[in-house]
Amino acid sequence: MALTLTNPAIAGSLDVSAAERAEIELSQVQAFRQQLAVLGAAPFVNAVLVAVVFFGRVENWLLAIWLAAVWFAAIRCLVSWRRHRARPPIAAVKPGQIERIGRSGWIAGALWGSIGILFFQPDSLPHQLFLVFVLGGMAAGATAGLSFLPVLSIGYVVPLVVPLCVRLAVEATPIELAMGAMLSVFAATLLFMGRANYRAFIAAQRTRLHVAALAAQVEQSRAKLTDAIESIPDAFVLYDADDRFVLCNRRFREIYHHISDLFTPGRPFAEIAREGARRLAAARGGSPADAAQWIESRIKRHRAGGEPIETQVWGTDRWMRIAERTTADGGLVGVHTDITERKKAEEAIRESERRMRDVAGNLPGIMFRRVLKPGGKVEFEYLSREIYGRDPGQFLGGTGAPRFFDHLHPDDRAAYFAAAKKSAETLTPMEIGYRWLMDDQTRWIRSRATPRRMPNGDVVWDGVAIDETDRVLAEERIRAHEAEIAHLLRLNTMGEMAAALAHQLN
Repeated sequence: MALTLTNPAIAGSLDVSAAERAEIELSQVQAFRQQLAVLGAAPFVNAVLVAVVFFGRVENWLLAIWLAAVWFAAIRCLVSWRRHRARPPIAAVKPGQIERIGRSGWIAGALWGSIGILFFQPDSLPHQLFLVFVLGGMAAGATAGLSFLPVLSIGYVVPLVVPLCVRLAVEATPIELAMGAMLSVFAATLLFMGRANYRAFIAAQRTRLHVAALAAQVEQSRAKLTDAIESIPDAFVLYDADDRFVLCNRRFREIYHHISDLFTPGRPFAEIAREGARRLAAARGGSPADAAQWIESRIKRHRAGGEPIETQVWGTDRWMRIAERTTADGGLVGVHTDITERKKAEEAIRESERRMRDVAGNLPGIMFRRVLKPGGKVEFEYLSREIYGRDPGQFLGGTGAPRFFDHLHPDDRAAYFAAAKKSAETLTPMEIGYRWLMDDQTRWIRSRATPRRMPNGDVVWDGVAIDETDRVLAEERIRAHEAEIAHLLRLNTMGEMAAALAHQLN
């Protein structure tokens, strides 16, 4: 809601918001308290001059009463100024405070304006001029110093000037009419000048409030940005267009704690890198030549930008992933992620895979992983080694499984697929023997695999296939030998029986 500060005689109408009005009134009261020293000292001195000039020309008791009243008001201003000077600035204007200040201006103006009636000397032109200059000067000073508060400046100037102008007009001599007209024009001019001063004061206050609001917004945005940067789990750093350090978050200081004292605004990146490497070399006994080589390489990559890099911090076992991007003003933003644990985990995985390959390579069979998709598609994801001279890669992926099944003996396919279907439905181990046809050779395979169902619906078998061809062929040879021996035994038995029978016949 817009309110209006209206003073038709000096300021016109100014539309301001309620919040602006409260701040403007607060500034007016604070400015008034700062002016209290002048408002007390100037009337005190001028009252002494008036008393000296008019001593003996007016009733002394009247002069004494007027002087005491002026001094009382002046001393109150000085005391109030001294009292408020030691206090903190006020936070809000009390209700009716502006009106009370305005009334005090009317009272002070009327007190000084009274000398235009009480001390006027009709027979003494110098005394009349003295009154014109004193009151005109006080009107000018009041308008200049109190224009920030029209209710006070108008309330002080009008009752101060009007009585003397009226008294000069009553005498009606040319010189006195001229002085009255001059004083009236002078006062009116001052009031109109005060109008411009007041508008400038309001504009300055509104500008100050706007700047304060913008500063608060900037500070709030800065606080949010700082909080956001501090909340980043990775290390964050910013350099300006001259490659000088600007800011970083707490995580960045924690990672590079050995050089955290170097992270001061304005320090060049090259200086930070060199000093950091020097400290690490001194602490860990590294080679200065290696340190210099690492520093130059790091400085070169620092400004090159491009894709993130993974590098080992020289002189340490720490690995960092560094992503650096150029800002619109030519600065550089860096995000450093500590990947030491990931590197250790990757190395552990690689070592585990090497051990698994060594174990799988020494097994008498082939380790495999077979996947049944929800749509019925079968894929091999892993085969530990070549299959009878064939690259295992040709049996992997979406088209590898059909090629694998093409080598199954036609008489064994139905049993194989039935066993696989039952194992997938019941999630029970699948164990089956089948014949494998390749290059006009038949291999006897014994396969055992354990299924498990994945969250996406896939059924995965991890198992092993063992070539039993040698055993099967050996068993067949043994059976053939046994049959031959049995045949020979039968022939031998028949020969013995024939010999016995011939002997009996003889």
